[in-house]
This record gives sequence, structure tokens and C-alpha cells, in this order.
Amino acid sequence: MLYRLQITEKIKSTLAGWTVELLCELEQKGLHGISQFLEELCSSAAMVSDYVGYLEKGQIPPKHISLVQSQVSLNIEGSKYTIDMIRGGPGSYMLRMNESEIEAEIHTLRDGGLLMQLDGNSHVIYAENDDDPSKLVADTPCKLLRFLVSDGCHIDADTPFAEVEVMKMCMPLLSPASGVIQIKMSEGQAMQAGELIARLNLDDPSAVRKAEPFHGNFPILGPPTAISGKVHQRCAASLNAGRMILAGYEHNIDEVVQSLLNCLDSRELPFLQWQECVSVLATWLPKNLKNELESKYRGFDVISSSQNIEFPAKILKGVLESHLSSCPEKERGSLERLIEPLMSLVKSYDGGRESHACVIVRSLFEEYLSVEELVSDNIQADVIERLWLQYKKDLLKVVDIVLSHQLALKASQLLEQTKLSELRSTIARSLSELEMFTEDGESMDTPKRKSAINERMEDLVDAPLAVEDALVGLFDHSDHTLQRRVVETYVRSLYQPYLVKGSVRMQWHRCGLIASWEFLEEHTGRKNGSEVQMSDKTFVEKHIQRKWGAMVIIKSLQLLSAIISAALKETTHNLHEATANVSLEPTTFGNMMHIALVGINNQMSLLQDSGDEDQAQERINKLAKILKDKEVGSSLRSAGVGVISCIIQRDEGRTPMRHSFHWSAEKLFYEEEPLLRHLEPPLSIFLELDKLKGYENIQYTPSCVCQWHLYSVVDKPLPIQRMFLRTLVRQPMSDDGLAAYRGLDVDMMRSQWAMSFTSRGILRSLMAAMEELELNVHNATLKSDNAHMYLCILREQQINDLVPYPKRVDLDAGQDEAAVEPILEELAQEIHAFAGVRMHKLGVCQWEAKLWMASSGQANGAWRFVVTNVTGQTCTVHIYRELEDTSKHKVVYHSLSGRGPLHGVPVNAHYQPLGVLDRKRLLARKNNTTYCYDFPLAFETALGQSWASQFPGIKKPKDKLLPKVTELVFADQKGDWGTPLVPVERQPGLNDVGMVAWSMEMSTPEFPSGRTILIVANDVTFKVGSFGPREDAFFLAVTDLACTKKLPLIIWLQTLVPVLG
Repeated sequence: MLYRLQITEKIKSTLAGWTVELLCELEQKGLHGISQFLEELCSSAAMVSDYVGYLEKGQIPPKHISLVQSQVSLNIEGSKYTIDMIRGGPGSYMLRMNESEIEAEIHTLRDGGLLMQLDGNSHVIYAENDDDPSKLVADTPCKLLRFLVSDGCHIDADTPFAEVEVMKMCMPLLSPASGVIQIKMSEGQAMQAGELIARLNLDDPSAVRKAEPFHGNFPILGPPTAISGKVHQRCAASLNAGRMILAGYEHNIDEVVQSLLNCLDSRELPFLQWQECVSVLATWLPKNLKNELESKYRGFDVISSSQNIEFPAKILKGVLESHLSSCPEKERGSLERLIEPLMSLVKSYDGGRESHACVIVRSLFEEYLSVEELVSDNIQADVIERLWLQYKKDLLKVVDIVLSHQLALKASQLLEQTKLSELRSTIARSLSELEMFTEDGESMDTPKRKSAINERMEDLVDAPLAVEDALVGLFDHSDHTLQRRVVETYVRSLYQPYLVKGSVRMQWHRCGLIASWEFLEEHTGRKNGSEVQMSDKTFVEKHIQRKWGAMVIIKSLQLLSAIISAALKETTHNLHEATANVSLEPTTFGNMMHIALVGINNQMSLLQDSGDEDQAQERINKLAKILKDKEVGSSLRSAGVGVISCIIQRDEGRTPMRHSFHWSAEKLFYEEEPLLRHLEPPLSIFLELDKLKGYENIQYTPSCVCQWHLYSVVDKPLPIQRMFLRTLVRQPMSDDGLAAYRGLDVDMMRSQWAMSFTSRGILRSLMAAMEELELNVHNATLKSDNAHMYLCILREQQINDLVPYPKRVDLDAGQDEAAVEPILEELAQEIHAFAGVRMHKLGVCQWEAKLWMASSGQANGAWRFVVTNVTGQTCTVHIYRELEDTSKHKVVYHSLSGRGPLHGVPVNAHYQPLGVLDRKRLLARKNNTTYCYDFPLAFETALGQSWASQFPGIKKPKDKLLPKVTELVFADQKGDWGTPLVPVERQPGLNDVGMVAWSMEMSTPEFPSGRTILIVANDVTFKVGSFGPREDAFFLAVTDLACTKKLPLIIWLQTLVPVLG
């Protein structure tokens, strides 16, 4: 690979020593590192060009295109330099390497070279490069049809390894060298020039030199251009940096804000700004105006920052206005434009320096709002489509708006940390008695006061907020009364709804606070009595055992052994007193122990970065070492403690760290469970995390609002990025108290007042999840192709909770089960109609909700509904009961109709890889289209909407709305020209031709007695949507059948390049 750098002797003399040496080496030896680096610098402009290219073709740009950050690896003389490149503005870059950084200005010249400004000097650089034989890339925009070799096999030089489609022509790609191929791109993908298709491990290892990571730093260099020390120039630079931040570029916000504030507070600023402005306009100003301005300003010409003299803005403004009013009408317009900079300056200082500062800040806020008002709460793809229509002639404006909005998303993430601190303060006020010292509060007796505090605790427990994280921050509060209430509220929140009422006790120990309580552990059971005899269905109901839990709050791990012993004695004593007259079932190892380490000076204070896996492992090792102690471990084990939760308090505004340790029967000690990291064990039971254990390398991501738990995995055998989102749905009974912290939720509830109590809780949680996904759409590590959401509703639901108020359901006990299924289906359809499109665009393909019905009839017990988000506009809903399989002693999904795809599957079964149908849907969605086998469902949905619009309020029987769909195939398996079509019943996705057809019988408002139509569509997932002779023969057969039977024919053609407009 040959690279050539043209550097003149004059330029060499101006470069820093290390730069001269490096560039001369590269020029002499032909190394490619610096050219690769320059290529990467140019790639930022190329990324913008790619973004604009998508818009010019009427396409939505891919989410993975980053307009600000990129990384380049340089291999120079056996060393590997990894450099992060961050754009600070158009042509401005910050280069970071090993905690050092330098600034550079890069501009492209017309002749293809680069003008680089570095350390106050300018350099012109040219580079040439050839292809790397180890990288097999696309030379031109194309579509990858298929690979001709398998992954991992050996290929020789000039051997075809893949076929691509370019301009409707099929072309082979040849290997430039011999080696073992590693495929990086999947078949059917559309590619741009330069995209990596595969890598080649060359047979000749000497052709590719191994490089060791470079651990040094950049040399200390100055800014790209000289910056004057005068305050007005520093103010202009800070203001420009602030505008670049709002435009989405990277700068140190704290430094920029501090510098701008210091400049705005300087008394010299307006005088220097006026002098600079007048000097620029001096030759153009009328002589009499210039003389009058100089005479008025002359007394203030020499000004010292120490002198308390204000800028004469009003005097100068009067001169300008007076001259403007006396100017002839014909010349007034041109004069206004000429003196506009001077007039704007004096007007901004009309009220003093504070007035000027307000003008500057207001202009920055207006720039921010100008973007966010366009984006609002809409999906980015919808916003880009609207902007594309608005700025067709200036597509770079669209790029600027999208880039600026990315900053707003980062700002919202920082805002969440502030909200956590505010929430902690609100909880402290709510649980203290300070708010009760009003006219009525002072006269309240103790029982009434206790009742009021209890109600506030219940409100916090039911609040759909991150109250658990905020409560941990108050564990070490100096007010012991408030501290006890905080701990009790935390326990209630974790163990709702199985906490035994009134069982929470507190005791002070010399080592810290000890809390103990009792809870009812849920496990599966069957109905008994006459109901089971009447039916062979053994639906799951709540069956409980009494357990105990304890929490110790300490400031040092050295106190752990002593306080655990005290906690176990206190807990055992309290349990015997509370259950003296109660017979309990034998206790297994299901008791819980919580250890809270509080105080910023605790032993874990140096290990608070939860993003560092090494630090996390060090925390775990320290905790595990203490729990492995024979005295501590044996005492906990003999007391029946099965799970130990460790909570580590952190700085204000940061969520606490959590680790869970489970008793290992094989290793005979408490072992950390990585899957339950960052989550309290009582809550993990509700989230059914065991379903994820079929995957390896599960990556956990905390949500900004701390309500959702995000788990990213890689599906196999095909590498598909999947994400599983889990949450608990808490349903507040009122909107009072903490409503201010649910701004979006309250507004949504007001707009959706007709929705049921259950629907509001689910929809509130789904909206929060979608906000989490939108915040991470540009995060490559969290990019998901297929997302699944699971919601567990904690509060038991009544049948009337499922229907909108004031509607009520009056049924006999034996009819409630048959009534709940259609109510739940309608509820799911209602939620999907509100959020389905947004979820589909974010890749949410399925969501599931579990709830407990409280009923005196057959409906009592656990219910689930699973919604498959097919197209955003259409979905399928399946309702299940939880049924105990007595032969296998497992709880399974049970569909009352028996048609659900999960019917008979164990509830705790591991998630399976995506099936053929889901993979084809994903492939179609990646090509921005709909899978052809989902078209009949679209007709079914449209048919139902047609009937509803024609006859509102009248429910037509569902079987009348369902069209009868029959797929048509070739009568002969090798069907070709002249082969007739025959109907067939088979699963979707089994077609062996790139065209699919159906005969559909449906009853429409125009034809209530029914009519038949034919539908034909192409399948973009079959051989990448290519057409061949069999596809043409199939299409001809469908058209001939429609003409023969005189039936309407709907042709549904899909394209891989969706066009806007």
C-alpha cells in the first residue's frame, strides 16, 4: 500500500519537532498512518455528505450515522495509535489520545488537499492511498446478493467470494489476496461505497504488521489559531463556542459558560466592542455622524476596568436616532442597514451590562427552542421527513437541526440526575412532619399524625418514580425519625404487595440501624374445592409462605459481622413473638438480608464508577470475602437466609450500586449473581429475569428514569442485536403529591381520560420506555434490531379497573372468566392504537403484560396478554391464563381458545432465538418496508376500521369482520409458465417463489353479503427481492386468474428504496 505526502521545506520548518520527524518518516518510508488519519478527518465531511445524499434521494438517513464523533486507529512503525475525533464546529476538531488532547482546524482545498491549522501554524497536506488487501469493501453503492464462499473458509487470490447487484446487473467480487475470509455483512443488505463486506486473514502474515498499543500522549500544543487576550475577543470566542454547543458540537460546557460570564461581567467589554465596530465602519459612516459620535465618546475613550464608569449607551443611541430621523427619506434605508451593528450594540447596553447579558442569554435560548419546537416529542424519522419537505433546497439545514437536537437529548439525560436529587428532597419533606405544622397540623393527635405519615408512605410506594434510588440517598439522614420512615418506605416499596402489615420494626445498634419485617413468599398453587372438580383447568393462584427480611445500615464493612449477628438475634426474637399463636409452614431458605453501606467516606467510595467492570469486580470481591467468612456465612445460612442484597450509597444525583449474593449449594458459599446486578432481589422475581439465562454476555443498561431495566443480547445463529426491557407498573390512586415529577404522565392521563385505570398505568410505562429507546438511538452499543418489553402490574386488578370510568361490568361469578378475555384484548388494542406506530419505529416488536385479577369467580388468578407489533398500524393480541401442568409441575401459558403460539409453553422458559417469520419481518423492516405475509392482517385491520366508521357504536360480530384468506401457489412444485394456481393452507414464509398471492373473501360495508378479491405481492426477503422467470410466470398466472374469474386484483409492490413525498 503506497501513500505519498507532499510537504514543502518551508512547511517542514514551521512544524513542531515531533511532527517533522513523523511526516518525514512517512514521506520516506511510504507508511500509511498519517494518510489514514487525514482520510478520517475528511470522513466527517463525508458523513455529512452521506447524510445529505440520503435526503436528496428522499430517504430517511440511518440512525448510526454520527455527525460529531468518530475514532481512528493508526499503525505507525509497530505502534497502534487510537485517536478519538470530536468535532467542535465546522472544520474544527478535538483529537484525544490517552487522556491528552490537541485542537486542530481542517479545511478542504479545491485541489483535494487539506489546509491544517495546528499550534498556531498552517500546513498544506496532500495524500494518496491504495486499498488494504485485508479489507474487502464495496467499491460502489450496491446490494449484496449472496456469498459464494462460507464464513471461515480459505480462498485464493482472484477468487470470486460474493455477488452484488449494481445498476440491475449481477457482478462478482474478487479476493485481492489469498487467506481465510471472515464475513462481516449479511446477505441482502444495501451498501455504500467503502463499507466493509468481509475481512481477510492473509496467508502472508508479514504483509500485515502487528502493532502494540501506544500509551504515550500528544505533545503540548497551543490552539490552532492565535486568540487575543482582549476581553471582547475572548467574549466572541466563548459566544461562538456556546453556539457550537447548541448546534450539537462538543465543547467543555463548564469552561465555556464560565468564560462567557467573566467576559460579560467586565466593564471593558462594551467599550472594546464599540471601538471594534466603529473601526470597521469608519470609512463608510457619514462624516458629520462620525464626528458627532467621536465627540460624544471622546470622554470615555480611555477607560480602566477599575473605574466605575458605565458605557454611554443612551447617549450614543440618541445620536444615532437623531441622525437617522434627519436623514433624507431616500437615504434612510441604506443608512439603517449601515449603522445596524452600532444600533444593536447600544440597544443591548441600554439597561447596562445586565441588559446586554440578558440579550445574549435570550439569543442562546431562542436558538435552543427553535430546534426543539420543530422536534417536539415526535419520532426522529417523522421530523426528518417534515424537515425534508420544508428545506428541499437547503438540505444542510436539516443536518444542522438534527445535529442540534442530539445535544438536547444529552441535556435531558443530565436533567435526570438533577431530578433524582430533587426527588430525594421532595421525599424528605413529604415524610417529615414539617408540612403538617399548619393550623390543623399542630392540633393533630398522634394517631392521626401517624395515619397521615402512613398515607404519604403509601403514595410514595405507588408512585411511578424512582423512589427506591432516592430513598437510599436518605438512609444516613441526621434526623433519626425521618431515617426510620425512609427505611420503612423502602421496605414497603420492595415487598409490595406481600409485606405483612405492621411487621416492620426498627432498632438502633451501636454499629448502625437494624430493620426487620415479615413478608409472604408467593409460589404456585392450584384451586381447590368444587371449582377444580367442575373443571380440569388448574389455574395458578397465590399460595404463600411466611418469611422474614432484615436490613442493616452501616458506614464501614468492619462493622458488618457484629451487626449481622445482632440483626439475626433481633429478627428471630421478633418472629417468635409475632407468631406465638400462629402455625407456620416449614421454613425453607427464602429469608432475605439487605446490607446498606452509606456515607461518602465508606470503603467503596473509591469504587463508585459503575461503568467500569474492573471496579465492579473489586467491589464484589471485597463483599464476597466478608460473606465467605465462616462465622458470618454459617450464621446467615443457619438462619435460612437464601439471598443477600448489598446496597452502596453514592454521591448526590447518582443512583446507588447494588449486588446480589445467592447461596450456592455446590460451592457452599454466597456467590454474586451478575444478572441481578443493579436490582433488588425482591423486584427481580417480578421481572422474570430467569428467562434471559439462555443468552451469554448479557449487557445491562440502567434507564435514565430508573424505571426500566434494559438487557442487550446477541441472538444466534444469526447475529441479531436484541433488547429486553423489563419494568414494574405501579399505579397511583390519585394524581396528587408527586404529580409535579410526572409532567408528561399527568398530561397524557388528562388527554386520555377515557382510558381505563389499568390502561393508564401500562401506557405511562410504555411511554417512558420509548423515551429511553429514543435517547439511545445513536448509541451503537445499545442499537437493537428487535426489542421486547415486559410489564408486571403489582396491584391486584378488579374487573372494573379494566374498563373506562364510569363504565362498569356486572357479571355473575361463573361468567367473569369469559368476559375478561375480550376486555383484555380490547384494552391491548387500545394501547397499541395509541403507541404502536412509535414503538414499531423504535424496533419494539413485542410486549407482554402480566396482572393478577382479584375475583370471586373463575377469573381469579394470573393473566397475561402478549401483543406482537406487526407493522405499527397492525398487531396481534393473545390472551393467556397461567395454568399449572400437574404432570411436569410447571406453570405454563394457557390460551382459552387454544390458538395462542405460547399455548403450553412454560412461563419461565428461556427466550428462544427469532423464528423464520420474525427474521424475515426484521429483514423487511431494515429495508424500510413491510413483510408481504403481513398484508392480510393489514386488510383485516382496515376492514374493521371501515365497519367502525360506517356504523359507529354498533359492534359487528368478530367472525363477520375476519376475512377468509387463502394463499395461492403453483399447482406443481416446479411450476413455471402455464402452471395454474391452487389454494393451500400453510404457515407464512414457506414460499419458494419471490411472489405471493392470496384469495380473500370479505364482507365490507359496500358488499355486506361478501365479495372476493385477489392480492399479489413481491417478497423482498426472497433472494433479496430479485425477479426471475418464475416470478414473472407466477405474476402472469395471478393476472390470468383475475381476468378469467373477473375479480379485482390488488398489486402490492415493495421497493428497497422508499421515496418520501
